[in-house]
Amino acid sequence: MTHLVDPTQAAEITLKSLAQRTAILAEYAAACEKSSEIAADHILEDTAEHQLVGTVNLRFIYLGMIGEVARHACHADILVEQIRANAANTTLD
Repeated sequence: MTHLVDPTQAAEITLKSLAQRTAILAEYAAACEKSSEIAADHILEDTAEHQLVGTVNLRFIYLGMIGEVARHACHADILVEQIRANAANTTLD
């Protein structure tokens, strides 16, 4: 998958067009769909080896992902503020 945003430059993100915003949201939706498809074949007690903590189950992975989303929720808030400010001050292409 080609990423539209360089993760090393995440602090410098400025969304300049509706097309870019739409593409980023589509990429996120596709990643969510792919993870849902992968997880659909498993139950919460299924296990896998984690390189740092050893054997983990799907429940552990979900909890870790929820924690990451919660930790980074403020980043999404910042992006929403940028989008709203940009929309108020410019015409989108």
